[in-house]
Amino acid sequence: ICIKHFASEEPFIAAKLINLFDDVTFKTELGQRIDSSSCYRHPQAKTTGQPIDPYTSSQENFHSVFSLKTYDRITKYKTGFYTFYLPLVAGIICAGADDWSNEGIGEKAERKRAKLHKIEEICLELGKLFQSQDDFLDCFGNYELMGKVGRDIQDGKCTWLSSTALSLSDPDKKKQAEESLKSHYGSEDPEDISAVKEMYKIIGV
Repeated sequence: ICIKHFASEEPFIAAKLINLFDDVTFKTELGQRIDSSSCYRHPQAKTTGQPIDPYTSSQENFHSVFSLKTYDRITKYKTGFYTFYLPLVAGIICAGADDWSNEGIGEKAERKRAKLHKIEEICLELGKLFQSQDDFLDCFGNYELMGKVGRDIQDGKCTWLSSTALSLSDPDKKKQAEESLKSHYGSEDPEDISAVKEMYKIIGV
């Protein structure tokens, strides 16, 4: 598409767009990898014959996988770049307003490049907000409105709900969250799914 619409008359724009898409595609694939490997397999869950990812969470590395740090990495690479950063920066490039891409040194050049860093920072924060809302709706959303059934609990995903529950400062709530997730998370059993949702409600996430 970039070559078709820009290569003949705006070759530099085409090159910049292709580089942008390549960069964002790589980062998004990295985010997908982090997301798919940061899961918790319920001790009693039946396997499907697929090999277990070596980074899949177990009782031993539970906290390292279900942490806000891991969740931030997921939202940054899986969501933030392609959902917000890509369309915004692509539009700026097409408008010829990407003055930060010009080679240069000195204070003026640094100020121009700082604009891109600020754009990236804002877009990644929007990505975090978008993903946290998506995680909440996956758990508590209305099927008739959403048109899909959430599977984050069954798949044992590292979500805003699970990582926030384990990062609470209240030791009693944190302990309750840990016990509930270790006992019920990553299970297809309706009772386990309901137990996790009820725990989220009780501790107030």
